Amino acid sequence: MSVDFKFIGWNNEGTSDKFWGYFFHDSDANLDVYPRPCYVFWGRRGGALNFKKDYETGSLRDLVSKKKTKGYRWVDEKQLRTVWPNFEDQMEQRLCFCILANKIMGAN
Repeated sequence: MSVDFKFIGWNNEGTSDKFWGYFFHDSDANLDVYPRPCYVFWGRRGGALNFKKDYETGSLRDLVSKKKTKGYRWVDEKQLRTVWPNFEDQMEQRLCFCILANKIMGAN
């Protein structure tokens, strides 16, 4: 699965070890519509990932700013794969399951 990450935040302050971010699925990344559909993800490293279907709007970008004030610092895909080597496999499996089981919360 090809994804276009727009924000990957990692909060590892104290005992926290959580990720939060959003991405476009490859089929949605180049849509010429506003707002574009995206997936928001969150979870503890090594734990289950959760997903919410959303749209890239000013509200989502504001949420990114709020997450940064709560200790989430931006990391790139390379850093993510270094600290969570099987993230992509877990993301693909969990997102596929959530879509098939109709467990994606949020916008339709």
